[in-house]
Amino acid sequence: MARILLAEDDESMRTFLERALARVGHEVISVADGFAALPHIAGTRFDLLLTDIVMPGMDGLELARRASIEMPGIQVIFITGFAAVALNNNAPPPPERACPFQAISSAFAGRGDRARSAAGLSPNLDETSPSRLGRRDRAAPR
Repeated sequence: MARILLAEDDESMRTFLERALARVGHEVISVADGFAALPHIAGTRFDLLLTDIVMPGMDGLELARRASIEMPGIQVIFITGFAAVALNNNAPPPPERACPFQAISSAFAGRGDRARSAAGLSPNLDETSPSRLGRRDRAAPR
């Protein structure tokens, strides 16, 4: 599975993402901001940087730039809770499938399917995404 550096200033979101990613077999180091991530990118190899864009101090864009210098080829996924940042100039919203878990699953396809199966989890994270679960719930007769 992947070694992931997670930078997210919202504690509840950081805790949720860290637990969810660890549950499917990823090794996750989480920090509260870009400055706290710097020692990790200087001394450790990661497969993925999962970072909030808007954080106090050093934002996710600067963190990604520095991580790319220290670890050429690192994959980066940006997340944000600010719709204005995500929906640049009235661009249409991303497709329903645009979710960090699906992006991570795609980026590391085939790595750890046995670990997910052993944990009783679907090898396809798309099947357990909140939007998919919600759609099944609405379609089920009551």
